[in-house]
Amino acid sequence: QSAAGVGRNRRMSDLASNVNLIFDIDEQLVDARTTFRSPLARHLHEWWAGYKDGPPRRKDFNITEHAVLAANIFVVECRPNGEFSFRLLGDEVIHIIGRNRTGEILKPGAVGEYGHELFGYYTKIVRTRACMKCVGYLKFQDSNVARFESIDCPLVDDEGKVTRIIGVMDTLEP
Repeated sequence: QSAAGVGRNRRMSDLASNVNLIFDIDEQLVDARTTFRSPLARHLHEWWAGYKDGPPRRKDFNITEHAVLAANIFVVECRPNGEFSFRLLGDEVIHIIGRNRTGEILKPGAVGEYGHELFGYYTKIVRTRACMKCVGYLKFQDSNVARFESIDCPLVDDEGKVTRIIGVMDTLEP
């Protein structure tokens, strides 16, 4: 892990262990003009954008080739019935959002502490097969506030159907 990554993890540990609220989220379609403040989001996007014939396949992503992302990575399963569930959450993502939500199913219209309606957001990613970026704020139980950046990239199966959304969530310097 890079020195920047170690510092970032230490900062998150200093903030708090539970987020109260995610708010003021700006969702953006990622294109060639998009800039990233998080080196982790930039890393994942550069990998994803390297596939010129559409989204990469799920089996194209090998975490051993992207070890720097491991703590900040998350994977959302796109279920055949149209539901979404958190399949995998890295340790830093769990720390940022306050608990391990692996297996949690997202419900249409539910906002909760996510700060936006994730079901509709993920549905848009599946429909457009496009990469999206979110920037917003995290408010912790001890009243600290931190800025975050995340990226969500669709992955497809061999038939070209989006079956997973892979992303990273990272805190930013003030």
